[in-house]
Amino acid sequence: MMETVLATPKEQLLARLDDPDVVDSLNRFLDQLPLLAFGAEALHGFIKRGDTIAGNISDVFLRRSDTIIENIRDSVKDATSLLPDQEMLSHLQDLAASAPHLIEAVSNLVDGGMVEKLRWRAILRAMGRSG
Repeated sequence: MMETVLATPKEQLLARLDDPDVVDSLNRFLDQLPLLAFGAEALHGFIKRGDTIAGNISDVFLRRSDTIIENIRDSVKDATSLLPDQEMLSHLQDLAASAPHLIEAVSNLVDGGMVEKLRWRAILRAMGRSG
């Protein structure tokens, strides 16, 4: 079987158009052509106005830069005000140093039944008030 070589591009195209899959694909492509054209035009317009767009963005940023810097300064000030002062740090250190003793004392109260006795007293006292 000898394959015929088509001489011209026109003959090659006509031979491909005899294939129904090629025709179907070509029709689907042609259906999407307006959307492709719109996208290409939009991209072209964006690129063409790129310098203007970039200039406008930088102008807005420069006009707002003072406000941005003030906002950052205020945020840093607010964050700094949340930090504990020296007196509070001293109290926290004292509390941390006494925590083991406090834990031991509470454990002794619980182990000695004192918490249970206090709880029952509170219950009985509350019952006496409501009665």
